[in-house]
Amino acid sequence: HGVGCVMYYLNGGLKFNPFNYGALKMNRMSHEAKAEEAERCAAYRNMLVKESMYYLKVMACLEQAGVPLRTSNGSALPRLSAIMEKYSGRAVQDVLVQWMCNTGEMRNHQATACHVDVNRSHCMEIYSLIRRHGATRGDGMLYLPLDNACLSIKCNSEMIVCNLSVSPHVPDQSRNHSNISKVHGPKP
Repeated sequence: HGVGCVMYYLNGGLKFNPFNYGALKMNRMSHEAKAEEAERCAAYRNMLVKESMYYLKVMACLEQAGVPLRTSNGSALPRLSAIMEKYSGRAVQDVLVQWMCNTGEMRNHQATACHVDVNRSHCMEIYSLIRRHGATRGDGMLYLPLDNACLSIKCNSEMIVCNLSVSPHVPDQSRNHSNISKVHGPKP
């Protein structure tokens, strides 16, 4: 975001325009700040637990479907395994929050042209929308041009587990006034 390229179709093929488009309004939250926010705010903590459970369900479905997952030391979720050992005896929610806070988070406040994200630190991310304060409606759409698919996402309740660093995508204009996107994910 802000650096990279804008994508477009020309003569039946996907083209990249490698220029810097204008700085976007976005907030990057470090993993330390994320942990502090989870400690301070019960609603944020609950959101992290819900997102982690959804992430685990998606990973289980992928494994069940035979989709090859990256593994380390024989596990598709080595960081989660290490955190479970470190926090043995703690509540499951505490372990999941610790796991979700092992990477930062990006909050995007405005719509952009078609792009791929520059994050390469994890294979799958959680994409969700947060309704802006005062917005009467805030649900949004995410267009995936290579699949010609448009996904509708309800604010504060629905999420997508995906890899936006390889999937070109375009948010709808609701990002400019009604919602903020949140992209993050644990390092497996």
